Amino acid sequence: MALQLIPMASTRGTYFSYNGTQINFSKVRENGYMGKAAWVIDISWEEDGTIKTVGGVVLTAGVNLLRQYNLPMPSLLVLSSDNPTDDPVDIDDINLYIKD
Repeated sequence: MALQLIPMASTRGTYFSYNGTQINFSKVRENGYMGKAAWVIDISWEEDGTIKTVGGVVLTAGVNLLRQYNLPMPSLLVLSSDNPTDDPVDIDDINLYIKD
């Protein structure tokens, strides 16, 4: 099992290449409807000339966030840098990983 850290910033979105496909993450934002410290992102990529998007992916620690979607990467995990067994409580506490 290999973990690849995804570079994140609290002020802007990010992008990276995975197996030749550019993956775009929106800026991390708080979803006020879900309560305090409920962080979400949108993920987009191009497939066969069409931009595909999954919106409102909740950054919950300890689960494969992409299992329910058909994305060009196998998994996405979030860990809190302060306490890896809990959900991130601050935007700067979020660490995202691809697990191969």
